Amino acid sequence: MDRCEKEGQESSQEYQDAVEVFYNRHFCMANPWPDYVMETMNSLNEACYEGMWGPNEFTCNGLLRDYDGLAELESIQTPTLITCGEFDEAAPASCKTFAKLIPDARYAEFEDASHLTFVESREKYIETLRKFFAE
Repeated sequence: MDRCEKEGQESSQEYQDAVEVFYNRHFCMANPWPDYVMETMNSLNEACYEGMWGPNEFTCNGLLRDYDGLAELESIQTPTLITCGEFDEAAPASCKTFAKLIPDARYAEFEDASHLTFVESREKYIETLRKFFAE
């Protein structure tokens, strides 16, 4: 992926194959992806996504490119649940850092899951949500 990005080859089959490997390891490990995940992915507003983020998940050159909300996390005044998969593209180390910066945050990491923990660890995810809301 790095080489293809440096060479401007993001539309190449080699790059698309590498992105697929990344997504299957760090976005959704379910195989195949459930229909509702595919429907969601196929209905994304690409123009909005590109304007806000960039041409793909790995290149941030949109409006959010200089955004850093870390300093704002301490101002969150409501109980917050941060969930993360063991192999999440939103790395557990980052999510743990965010949780430490929010005054009343709880962190839940799901083993053998990636970004879509609610797909891969559905029962445990729902159990975690119910416990959080009950508190």
